[in-house]
Amino acid sequence: MKSHSLLALVCLLVSLNYISCQRKLSGNDKPLTFTILQINDVYEIEPLSGGEEGGMARVATVRKDLIKDNKNTIAVLAGDFVSPSFMGTLKYKGQRLAGKQMVDVMNATGVDYVTFGNHEFDIEKKQLQERINESEFAWISSNVEEKKADGSTGPFRKYKSGTSEVIRPYAIHKFDYENGQSLRLGIIGVTLPLNKADSIVYDIWYFTLQDAYEKIKDSCDVIIGLTHLEIGMDKYIAERVQGLDLIIGGHEHMNMEKKVGKVKICKADANAKSAYIHKFTYKPRTRKVSVISELKAINSSIALDSEVNSTVQKWVAFRDSAVISLGFVAGETLMSADVPLEARESLVRSTSTNFTRLVTNSLLYSFPVADIAILNSGSIRIDDQLKGEITQADILRALPFGGSLSLVRMTGEELVRILDAGTSDAQKWNGGFLQIAGAERINNKWLLNGKEIVSNHTYTAVMPTFLSTGKEKNLEFINKFARTTPDTLGNSGIENGYTKNDVRNSVIAYIKSGMKSPLWVNE
Repeated sequence: MKSHSLLALVCLLVSLNYISCQRKLSGNDKPLTFTILQINDVYEIEPLSGGEEGGMARVATVRKDLIKDNKNTIAVLAGDFVSPSFMGTLKYKGQRLAGKQMVDVMNATGVDYVTFGNHEFDIEKKQLQERINESEFAWISSNVEEKKADGSTGPFRKYKSGTSEVIRPYAIHKFDYENGQSLRLGIIGVTLPLNKADSIVYDIWYFTLQDAYEKIKDSCDVIIGLTHLEIGMDKYIAERVQGLDLIIGGHEHMNMEKKVGKVKICKADANAKSAYIHKFTYKPRTRKVSVISELKAINSSIALDSEVNSTVQKWVAFRDSAVISLGFVAGETLMSADVPLEARESLVRSTSTNFTRLVTNSLLYSFPVADIAILNSGSIRIDDQLKGEITQADILRALPFGGSLSLVRMTGEELVRILDAGTSDAQKWNGGFLQIAGAERINNKWLLNGKEIVSNHTYTAVMPTFLSTGKEKNLEFINKFARTTPDTLGNSGIENGYTKNDVRNSVIAYIKSGMKSPLWVNE
């Protein structure tokens, strides 16, 4: 009798649960649509490529057009925006901007959600906290926590108007529709554990995202990942969290669209040269989600939003004024590049380009005593092709960190070790990949000015002081060699205004000299 009663109770509960589900899914079954505008890895607020590509004011125009089409539209940025940029190195009211200009422009653009990129931790913890506090958008992070003064760790917080809020592993965004329906979008943030700043700790990226997914999967209709990870890591997540409806990613700087099982991964081009537009359709009765993703070029065919452009120009005017105190004239035209100068990260971190040769040749021009010039490709951070009229501002943006050059003495055997390590396959795609002037490898042998390097001879190399002090991965051993860092550039023919020892002065002086070496052009 008891077993029959228990069976009846179970049947009743199942029936009630079925009725409950039917009630939840009944009524207006009209498909619900919403749109997500995606950008990632944006370091420059103004258009690039001579004004032809990118520009946050154009992103704002696209966003407004999407909202006209569907009010349920949000804009997200998948990490990397407060650093690096030349503008971010300038001082404003006694403090470095450190991404202040970017947050201001993003606020004006109407960005809704971001996750941390690894470059967010380039700046000091205090500066990052200020950027978080200034932001009008929400930050999401499942695997990054701040390290506090007492050694404890905990999630970052945003402090604003006397209140504070925790930066959570996820956000749930509610869309409301005119017919009384609503939709809950879950967004989970996760960051590449690359920058090992002392102020932060990383949890295991995969487990934190999966844990966040498990917590919200029954509370959301649609769930996406907002990630700043390497594509292989995104694929790993897609394989194991098949319930995600889309992964919106960053980090690689090149647009891509991949699919792993049911999960699509999309990344746009860096510096808003393109944006992804994701149009979602959700059917309440079947709970089926479909996504149509369009990669949209952000170029001169799109008008600049006047409000955002006004904010951009405010900061551009500040930059142009501030660089005068550094001895530069931002608007001065240095040359005309009929052939674009190739400074895109995907190339400068794997091969020689006309722009990398321009920079390395300038080092030899500035220090004629050197036998060879060596440059860590991470010095170049513009990720762009420089076209048309090349100004001092372009050189400053391309080499935002500047920095002095050092003369380093070593034996031929030691020099070959540097060249082999710095150009190996293992070094490609990171900032420690070396660009070289004065030497080339032929038949697996390094030749210096056409002659094979002699193991026991002593050679002098000119290189950024950053590199000479062993601060690049796999090249730390350079720090042991004898080094001098002159106060001024060593070529007596350089005009006084550009003799200060800074790689940017070196490049500007070399261009003004007429660039006697033909190697700056494409080979």
